[in-house]
Amino acid sequence: MPCARLDVAKLSRAAAAIRRRCLAFTLVSGGSYLAQACSSAEILATLYLGALDLGEPERRDAWRTDDPGARVTTGAAYHGAPAPGLDRLFVSCCHYALPVYAALIEAGRLDESAWEHVAEDGWNLDLVASEQSPGYECVSGSLGQTISVAAGVAHARSLRGEQGRTVCLLTDGELDEGQDWECIQAAAHLGLGGLVLVIDVNGQQAEGWTDDVVALEPLDERLRAFGCDVVRVDGHDVAALWEALAAPAGDRPRAILCATRPDRGVPAMRDLVPVHFVHVDDGSRPSLEASLALLEEGGPDALRA
Repeated sequence: MPCARLDVAKLSRAAAAIRRRCLAFTLVSGGSYLAQACSSAEILATLYLGALDLGEPERRDAWRTDDPGARVTTGAAYHGAPAPGLDRLFVSCCHYALPVYAALIEAGRLDESAWEHVAEDGWNLDLVASEQSPGYECVSGSLGQTISVAAGVAHARSLRGEQGRTVCLLTDGELDEGQDWECIQAAAHLGLGGLVLVIDVNGQQAEGWTDDVVALEPLDERLRAFGCDVVRVDGHDVAALWEALAAPAGDRPRAILCATRPDRGVPAMRDLVPVHFVHVDDGSRPSLEASLALLEEGGPDALRA
């Protein structure tokens, strides 16, 4: 169950702040994984600002990776120490690092000063996350490693009788990898009701639209066939996300399919998607700057865009 009361306005403001911060970074740096921030902002805001019961952060500051005192620290430190009654969060999509950092800042789990070191050599805030990056604790990426780590943790927790959930955030394009399906099948066989898969179904991946690369739909039917309980929600509706995450565990893994848009909240992205990495050039900069101004104004059009 959630550890806090649903506050739609707070979560919506946090999601807008995540997009705003990531878009501003993109304009300054000349590029980033902006589409992923557009699609996942509400998901991350909901996960980090109350729908999950995570421990108190063990640290909030960024660190240099060559610091001997920090070398053994993983990004899980920002989620807090594991405990039987607490939830665990694994982020599988390593290229979502930028919005993950922004969400951690909104949740008070990462010092805002850390943002100054994003993508800076020698610091632990890579644009493609490693196991030292805030919010990450294991190697992740499109090869599907993290879902198997999460399922293994969920299995161990089940054997110990722990009540906390193990949540894994992944993407639809990631499901091209066979390891994900092997893991889901095994998790269903083991009856891992404490395993929750939150899937950002934004319809695009590195090579273009997901339907044009490897069509996954009907994804809900596929997941049910592999043994999951499945629910589809609007991934930009924080109340629907909250309700799906609050549902009691059953005796099978639960998959929450979050239908999202990779241009959500940033009108300039409509002319760029599908796009895996946004490069800012003379042609795209004016419209991206106009989108940032809209987000900074915070009007209703910014939320509906």
